[in-house]
Amino acid sequence: MVETKTIFKPINTQPLQPIIDVTFWQHFTKLKLDTWKLNSPRISVVGSISLPNNVSAAQDLVLSQ
Repeated sequence: MVETKTIFKPINTQPLQPIIDVTFWQHFTKLKLDTWKLNSPRISVVGSISLPNNVSAAQDLVLSQ
């Protein structure tokens, strides 16, 4: 019987560091104050997550739209 070893890469389990683009907040604030006023409609938010190959590097969650 032949045994095979499975090699697993380590998973980076550091918490995500949220980074929010200033233009995102400017646009969101303008919509909230000028368009939505007291309403809070459901909206889609666009973002990205970076998952670096280096285990010691931090992961980033970036909201851009």
